[in-house]
Amino acid sequence: MPKILIVDDDDAMRGLIRTRLESLYEVIDTGSPEQALGLALEHKPDVVLLDLMMPKFSGFDLCQSLCSLSYTSRIPVFIITGKGGDEAREYCNNLGATGFFAKPVDFNVLKSRLAQELQDQRP
Repeated sequence: MPKILIVDDDDAMRGLIRTRLESLYEVIDTGSPEQALGLALEHKPDVVLLDLMMPKFSGFDLCQSLCSLSYTSRIPVFIITGKGGDEAREYCNNLGATGFFAKPVDFNVLKSRLAQELQDQRP
């Protein structure tokens, strides 16, 4: 079963994403962006779902770290955020994000994109 790491400081949003995806994926989650990089290194998720607007350490910074470190650079990062707009989307794409979803999330589209990305990863 593929692993997904959810990083969002909103407990309710993290719980909603977990509930919607846990039948298809092994879900690891954290509300702490500081802890997320360690979890990514420890659990080797197949995909990271990342919120942008978090205290202390932004999702932009974490996205850049995940995409630039050799050990995590191949893990697709999907942004899930309340901060929509073309500027944020383009900035995340430039950082290396694979996908961008504005809240409220269309879970049918998210599931489809995740399945497509994981299929593309298989040898």
